[in-house]
Amino acid sequence: MGGKLLFIDLETGGLDQLKHSVLSVGYILYDDENNEVIKHGGFYIKQHEYIVTGEALEVNNIDLREVHKRGISFYQFYEKLKDFAKKYGKLTLAGWNVGFDQRFLMSLLGYRYEGLFHYKALDVASIYYAWSGKWGSLEEVAKELLDKEDGDFHTATYDIWVTLQIYKFLKEKIRGR
Repeated sequence: MGGKLLFIDLETGGLDQLKHSVLSVGYILYDDENNEVIKHGGFYIKQHEYIVTGEALEVNNIDLREVHKRGISFYQFYEKLKDFAKKYGKLTLAGWNVGFDQRFLMSLLGYRYEGLFHYKALDVASIYYAWSGKWGSLEEVAKELLDKEDGDFHTATYDIWVTLQIYKFLKEKIRGR
């Protein structure tokens, strides 16, 4: 896998990857061998039409007018991913419940997905489960392991930074350091 992980978090307009819109992306390109962040960022994805549920917008607190005003196009998003893959090889996805994000990316990118991403993915929620014997939400686990009482949870850029911190914490515990 080359030691490069693309930690990614998507905020979406609902739970159905075939129907709901991807609204925002937070990412951290991380060199796992050297324990360093290579690049990070976040952005909205602008679309012609947004398919969302009221519940999703309430959870992620996203204003669709801001998404449309400040967002980048799907093509610009795809170009960013292509640039990463060209420079670092196929990307290994990582995240909290990363299968959710992976399904949305597969739906959004279609046939382009396989040219960008490694078939393996690293799910930090599953690592936490293997280590602790229990499932927990990102907020619950952040509180337990990192003493994060509050924060801007359910924003893609915040959630992905918290996920990376939990991953680093668990990696150290598992490796006995």
